[in-house]
Amino acid sequence: MPYRLFFSVVVASACLQVGSSSLQSLLGLRPFPLGARVHPAEKCTGEPADETFFPLDGGCHKIQGVMGMTEEYQGSCNSTVIDLKLFMYSKGFCTGWVTPWPQAAGVCVAGLRGQPQIMTCNGHSFTRKLWSLAPAVPRNLRCTGATAQTLQTFCEVDPSLVDEVAFEVSLPFARSSLSYTAQVRSGSGSIMTTIPGLRPGTSHKVRVRAHLRGESEGNPAAWSVLSPEEACTTLAEDKEELDTLSHGASHWLEVFRVANGAGLPDFLDQHNAADLVGLASYLLDGEPKPITRYCVEVLSVSLPHATADAGAAVSSYAEFASCNVGECVCMHQNDRAIARQPREEIMSSCHFPAADDLQNTCRCSAKSGELSRQYVGRTRIQFPMCFATNLLKENFTLPREYPALIDPAAPVGHWFSFPSPGRCSLGTRPGNGACTWQLAPLSHTVMSAKTSAHIPDMSKEYTCLDTGNLLSTIETIRKAFSRLDLPPCGSEASPSLQSRSAMSLVV
Repeated sequence: MPYRLFFSVVVASACLQVGSSSLQSLLGLRPFPLGARVHPAEKCTGEPADETFFPLDGGCHKIQGVMGMTEEYQGSCNSTVIDLKLFMYSKGFCTGWVTPWPQAAGVCVAGLRGQPQIMTCNGHSFTRKLWSLAPAVPRNLRCTGATAQTLQTFCEVDPSLVDEVAFEVSLPFARSSLSYTAQVRSGSGSIMTTIPGLRPGTSHKVRVRAHLRGESEGNPAAWSVLSPEEACTTLAEDKEELDTLSHGASHWLEVFRVANGAGLPDFLDQHNAADLVGLASYLLDGEPKPITRYCVEVLSVSLPHATADAGAAVSSYAEFASCNVGECVCMHQNDRAIARQPREEIMSSCHFPAADDLQNTCRCSAKSGELSRQYVGRTRIQFPMCFATNLLKENFTLPREYPALIDPAAPVGHWFSFPSPGRCSLGTRPGNGACTWQLAPLSHTVMSAKTSAHIPDMSKEYTCLDTGNLLSTIETIRKAFSRLDLPPCGSEASPSLQSRSAMSLVV
């Protein structure tokens, strides 16, 4: 997750994919490695959704990511293998930190975000073709004012292919929109739902998109494009005051995550997120980003085998898991170093053969892995925020300066991991059956302002960022959300958890 923040070039969201805690920056054009899941050949036939040519002429070339991050590459190819070398933070010369990245040629595989993909060698270049996962756009969209705060909307989909739809609603102030998702029941392709959280007597324009059944909710490639818009207006009435809910043996988290490349929420399944302080690690490049605030109801538990809270005999959370491309795994050594895990723990847990293409050399115990696959994971993030830059090397050693002294005056943040197996199904509360967390229906998104970049100095083995600058960025985001006058997590201002709808406000 977070190691993506400055290793965002190796991060993709599967959503899952924008950005695990970590920094959800998605890698837009990076193909998948040898060993990727093979698709039947017929999945890679017909007109591709995308066809891109990449030169292999011995020169240094760039690959641009969805979130604006750039990598450089060199390579060669033949009929079976496209042999790439990727360079991070190189400045046009393909020098410095290099990652081997061999790709299968001529085989239909699950490529970027699961899309069917074929890569072929053309001598001095290679071609990557991607086929769409997205279902058809919903049909027959209609909407009307239901009450002063709600609209009633209707559309039609193929229920065998679509498991949910998301209505996108314009708001009457600049650069603002609202998103509301509704489940599609098997056997019924007619969707009628009520969208809450609006203002009395206000005109809106509504569009809708569909999600492919069986795919991760957090996979942007599994969503259709938006439909043509329809116009409607809420009724003119006063808004009633709402009470706070009480949920018993559970508690609420307020977490934040950088939204996907289209500026739309990508949810939490198999993703990382952060509290407001931990969010700083997502924003190091200084570029404007859509940031979504989620409310999560979490089962209150005591996990004796977890060490998510330093110094505690038990924890309410499992070990944090690093999530990328819709997969959550044992916490990566880069994430561990940012979280200031003890030197001895990192050195004893993270000197195994790399387990994945992100060079994760860490191994968690069977019990730890079991808990992290079922319960929300958490790790502490403290300031100054520091990075060890050599931890992807084989047989790495931690820098002599590790760990840097903690600033006692700075706030403490957290990163979280949200495993899909622990997610509660529609209408189910945490603690019922095996489920341990549920995403509240209401979420809000703001666009961050452009700020100064805080990129770690990759020429140093250990580098720390200026705490004052990061705290200033956090305060800017806090003020942006405070202007929305949001209800607290767990209040009735959000639609019922049982409704399994989700609303997102973008300003």
